[in-house]
Amino acid sequence: AASCPNSHPPLPLAESVQRSGLIAKLEGVMERVCFRFYVRTEMIDEYKQRHAAVWPEMLQALTDCGWKNYSIFLNEKEGTLIGYCEVDDFAAAKAKMSTLDVNTRWQEFMQPLFPQDKRADQSFENFVEVFHLA
Repeated sequence: AASCPNSHPPLPLAESVQRSGLIAKLEGVMERVCFRFYVRTEMIDEYKQRHAAVWPEMLQALTDCGWKNYSIFLNEKEGTLIGYCEVDDFAAAKAKMSTLDVNTRWQEFMQPLFPQDKRADQSFENFVEVFHLA
């Protein structure tokens, strides 16, 4: 069997599991983070309008806290939101955002659109990456 150039032996299962996932960080590589949360289906139009005009200071705060290549995808039928971003350290970026007044104001502004009792930024359900084609 031919081998691929620069191929590496498989990681032991425990290390492979530890390194897998969109919250797993490889040395020198940004974390690619994927998470799910929900919007009330009757509030989808309002959600879209608010995200078409995100406050400039909120955008700056996300940037300053290290969020890059950030997107939110919506399944309109179910109200499912899928977020994706790239960060050096997701836990640190979330922690830093949680200390900012603009984030508190944004979360309060958005809260009526969500079905969960917690703020959206405290309700993320993280996904594990199982495949990536760079």
